[in-house]
Amino acid sequence: MDDYTKIKKFYKKIIDISEQDNMMDIVEFEQDNFSEQMIEEAKNKVEIVRWYEEYGIKINLDKKIYKRSYSKINEYLSFNYFYDASADRKKGSGRFISNSDSGNQPKNEWLLNISFSTGAFIFGEDYKEQTPLFKEFFDELKNYMPDYCDDLNSSLYWKLDNSKQIYENFNNILTKYKDKNKSQFNKRKIRKAREELDRLTKNDAMLGEPVKWTRNQTLKITIGLEL
Repeated sequence: MDDYTKIKKFYKKIIDISEQDNMMDIVEFEQDNFSEQMIEEAKNKVEIVRWYEEYGIKINLDKKIYKRSYSKINEYLSFNYFYDASADRKKGSGRFISNSDSGNQPKNEWLLNISFSTGAFIFGEDYKEQTPLFKEFFDELKNYMPDYCDDLNSSLYWKLDNSKQIYENFNNILTKYKDKNKSQFNKRKIRKAREELDRLTKNDAMLGEPVKWTRNQTLKITIGLEL
């Protein structure tokens, strides 16, 4: 019996006892301790185990999904419950996909959402140079076949029964592209330093006399070329 099965069995027993019609068989001490908060916590744990058993999604047991509609996993991942998203969009309130590529909206279901509100800035401040890499990264995420896409807002959505693979692989994919960006960033620094050196050399030739470089200019070029 694995840990999740033991957890489910334990908390299911609490729920079963709390829902008995006749509580007279339960000792007074137990009655006093079956608070609403405790029962809700038990149902939350059972629901988390259900996700694991049915969809293979293993989230921390401290996450709140029972009687909730949102659970944040990290900076980019969250689980969101959508009611009638199409109706909510028309009202301009509630939860809906802002610019669904297909025009479709979810209804009465949990979705895993991976979203990047700042786009290419997730890799640093060099936005223009990082945009092609971000597109490559985002396209790789889309290879995991999201059920809904919002390209305009760099946001992807998966139904629970379709989310296990991307949920398990996301961190490795992100790390791969962050490492790739770091390598490209250093190459860009070298390129820009060389361009600056060429510019100053050309100025030198045009003026017919040595250009007086400041110490900061010299350091900037030297550091760039050594990276």
